[in-house]
Amino acid sequence: MKNEVEVEVFGQKHTVIGDGEPSYIKEIAQYVDQAMVRLAGSMRTATAAQLATLVAINFADELFRLRKERDDDLHTVSA
Repeated sequence: MKNEVEVEVFGQKHTVIGDGEPSYIKEIAQYVDQAMVRLAGSMRTATAAQLATLVAINFADELFRLRKERDDDLHTVSA
């Protein structure tokens, strides 16, 4: 069942429709919001679009590093 959840990220309201529990969707939105606010504090002239792009790149980097770490751990266990 799809859930429709209102969230706010970087001062903008969004409607998110997804399979996740509303509390989970809100938690993810809050995580994104916090990352954008943190980055905005160090890049005062950046636009919201620039901040969103940089946050997305940072999240992708985090994901790739975690995947590599997991793959390295699996390789170590199977060796």
